[in-house]
Amino acid sequence: MSESEPEVSEARGREILTLLRKLLDDEVHPTLRDVGVSGAEAQCLAKQGLIVLGDTRSWGNAGNIAFEDRYVIARISDSALVWLAEAELSASPPIHQMQIVPPAESKFVKICRWLGNKLWEILAAIVAAVVAGWFLWKHHW
Repeated sequence: MSESEPEVSEARGREILTLLRKLLDDEVHPTLRDVGVSGAEAQCLAKQGLIVLGDTRSWGNAGNIAFEDRYVIARISDSALVWLAEAELSASPPIHQMQIVPPAESKFVKICRWLGNKLWEILAAIVAAVVAGWFLWKHHW
């Protein structure tokens, strides 16, 4: 790029491409003005190969139309989609920093678990009493 042409910052490029992806997914081909992109930004993105511009003059529009109204964004290149995906991945926290939180238990589940634990304790006490009674009966105590 030459010195006179401004570069689009990474954050601004991501913002523009995210908006364009949403619009193009809805099959809307917006003009540069619809997206809020200046002519210099559009030319910079097009020279980087991130977007493909379409000229509305081929649709029969003629005359003295501003650059932002004359061009529509036809599509986003595959490299731009890869760049967006990498940016989204780098913005998300790493897996080792994520916490997995189990869903909260309902009161019914808690009561059933408590009853189950208590029933096992009661059963163990009954078995111990039967064994002790048998031992006492066998030895005539």
